[in-house]
Formats: sequence, C-alpha cells, structure tokens
Amino acid sequence: MAKKAQQMMLRIGNKKNFTFIEIMLAVAILSIGSTLIYNSLFLILDTFKYYKIYLNIINLINEKIWLASNNLSHFGTLNNVDTEGIFEFDNLKVNWNLSYFLTDETKDKKFYNIVFYLKTEGRRPLNIHRISYAIFKK
Repeated sequence: MAKKAQQMMLRIGNKKNFTFIEIMLAVAILSIGSTLIYNSLFLILDTFKYYKIYLNIINLINEKIWLASNNLSHFGTLNNVDTEGIFEFDNLKVNWNLSYFLTDETKDKKFYNIVFYLKTEGRRPLNIHRISYAIFKK
C-alpha cells in the first residue's frame, strides 16, 4: 500500500509541472498575439499620420483654389498668385501645381476651369486632385 501511495504522489507531482512543449506552445501563442497587436498599433499610427497630413494640407489647397477663383472672377487672370511650389511638411516633400484654362467664352462672360494637383513623396504618398470653376463677367 505504501508503494502505491508513493507512485501516486510521483504521478501527482509530475502533473503539477509544465512540460517543455507546453511552455514552448505558450511562448509561441504569446509572441504571435503580441506581433498582431504591434502590427495593428503601427497601422493605426500610420493611418493617423496620413490623415493628420491630409487635414493640414487641405487648408493650403482650399486657400490656393479660392485665390485663383477670386482673381479669375474679378480680373480674368491670376495676378501674383503662385501656380506651383515645393515645400516640406512633417519630413515629407510636397509638390503642388495650380493651373487654369478658359473653357468657354461668350460676349459678356468667360468660364474658367481651375485644376489643383498635390503630391507628397514618401512611404505612403498623398495625391490630391481638385477641380474648381470661375466665371469672369466683363
């Protein structure tokens, strides 16, 4: 009987310890889980940076289109309005171009098409193409 009790104690004692395979499996599951969490975090941060740049640059775009539309509506030409440029924003090189052309003309009105194009260079480039219109009354 005593021998049987000792054998039972050895079996129970062995059941309390983890095997090497169980430990390796737990480490593998934890490393896969943490990798997925970090990938999600970096994806969220990258998306946040993309929209932060977009929301800051959109103000420049609106201002340039408004200036072009206002000058074309009042004067019929772009007076002292920059039509292209390069600047750096948040360590990204930003190229932009503003152009316009006469779409239609009557004896008392001119109809202009305004095109604005912006492109950033980097790992996740931002390309914005906006079109606006202006009417110049003679």
